[in-house]
Amino acid sequence: MSTDTPLETSWVRITTWLLAHAPATAAALHPPASAQDVARAEESTGVVWPQQLRTWFGLHGGWDRDAWAAVLPGWSSPMSLSRSLEEQRTWLEVWEDVAADDEDLVERGVLAMGQHAGEVAGAFLPFFVPLDEDQSGEVLFVDCRPGPRQGCVTHWMKHDFDHYGLGWWSIAQMLSDVADHLQQWTPCRYWRPQVEDGALRWEFDEDADSDSHCLARG
Repeated sequence: MSTDTPLETSWVRITTWLLAHAPATAAALHPPASAQDVARAEESTGVVWPQQLRTWFGLHGGWDRDAWAAVLPGWSSPMSLSRSLEEQRTWLEVWEDVAADDEDLVERGVLAMGQHAGEVAGAFLPFFVPLDEDQSGEVLFVDCRPGPRQGCVTHWMKHDFDHYGLGWWSIAQMLSDVADHLQQWTPCRYWRPQVEDGALRWEFDEDADSDSHCLARG
């Protein structure tokens, strides 16, 4: 599947697969945010969002947290628009507290604000908009900083920050990859899709081929 496939097309492929194979996960899907809500959310962050990020929140409204709908590899559950803003505020506050007594961290954050999207920041920035969350504190976020990689999807981890690097060049590529691997029942980022009691689960497969890890490709 081409990486420039419209993300709406890939989302339909994913939800169609869920309805057929993991109905419990499909049933946990909430209705999407309105265009007005997305516009207000974008304005509240003070940064300009890529169009794909606006579209993303117009496709779904997150999932029942009790059901923990792990739609993305690694037991990751897509966030609702309100949950994304809440998570962003939390990480910004955490980073502010961490950097309060460390001039080097403050300087790192200032420098990162002037970098291009996709460059390792080593700080949580207002340009980072969370997409999903897992059960370990790791999130995927869209990097809204300017530059040729604006809109790329990157990992944020509690202890390693964004040093893990790019996940995908775009939300569209992410969804296209996930849809491909669901339909083929093959590992994505070393996580193999499984269905248990009607719910999608991801089993870590350390023997998965390196080409199956879905990380950003040139």
